[in-house]
Amino acid sequence: MILQQISSTPFEIQAQWSLFKTGSSIDAVPLYVYLHGYGENIKTFRDKTQNLHELEGYHLFIQGPYPLPRPGMTNRGYAWYIYDGPDSDFASELAKSTNLVESVVRDVKGEHEIAEVVVIGFSMGAYLGGYWAMLGEEPPDYLAACGGRIKTELLNDRPPTQKKPLGIAAIHGREDGSVKGDQQEACIQDLRKHGYNAEMTWVEGGHNFSPAMSKAVKTWVGNRRER
Repeated sequence: MILQQISSTPFEIQAQWSLFKTGSSIDAVPLYVYLHGYGENIKTFRDKTQNLHELEGYHLFIQGPYPLPRPGMTNRGYAWYIYDGPDSDFASELAKSTNLVESVVRDVKGEHEIAEVVVIGFSMGAYLGGYWAMLGEEPPDYLAACGGRIKTELLNDRPPTQKKPLGIAAIHGREDGSVKGDQQEACIQDLRKHGYNAEMTWVEGGHNFSPAMSKAVKTWVGNRRER
């Protein structure tokens, strides 16, 4: 008789991250957390967000934990989760990566004087940022969700975090064919019904973190306290 055993063993996911500071303030400053899109990495997203680095504060770039196979390419791409099917499994993957991001942010806050946490997520990173803002144990103060969808239907299955972000902005390309803008707009309306301070901003372009999108993010971040 052949003995066959099928089981599983947990493993810890890890991710690289990069931190730098701009400005000369010695007081507590904002921590800007950048969550890239599918197939990107720290370098590619840092290159696309150059104008945001002018904002005084700490700039934290976290790389998705799952490498993507790209033979022959020097700059490997990464993903934040590996499953985007039914909500229960998708939510489980989002929760894992949220825990990872919160751990990194916790470490940074332990070493530096941080006034507030501002998340800038694109595409896959926007999905993750939305989950973190709604259901994370230590949600950010502000979220700019760019070219993604905040899955507000997850609020129907579990209670939201006790601390709500002070502001959430969905920034979306009018010609985005990958993530439909009207769906994200409906999610923003749903967030408002749940008591969130949320708004929608449209920019020209498709599904990419374009200069127009980056400019809109900078404007929103710069004006966030006035809302």
